[in-house]
Amino acid sequence: AISAPTSRQPAGRRGAVFAAAAPDSGPFAALRGEVAARFRDLARGAPANITAAQLMQLLVEVGVVDSRATDIGSLMNKLMTHGFYRMTHPSKRDSYGPLDPPIVGLE
Repeated sequence: AISAPTSRQPAGRRGAVFAAAAPDSGPFAALRGEVAARFRDLARGAPANITAAQLMQLLVEVGVVDSRATDIGSLMNKLMTHGFYRMTHPSKRDSYGPLDPPIVGLE
């Protein structure tokens, strides 16, 4: 389940996104920085990685997703249909069907 924003992140506020004042930083640069900082807090291993569940939680915590208006199932569906699956399985466009058989050069 998704938890409500933490005490350091008030509900309805996107932290550094709205605090970005410099014209060269902008809201997207601030959001990218906030996501990167949260990723560093959560990531484990070498190379650093997080689970899909941690990614969903991260998106809610930094304010990219409103947990009151969006459920996790529809968020995962949106990510899967817009390239998240392809990042983990580059040879496939989406999760439909099996992988194509590998070409092994026996023909």
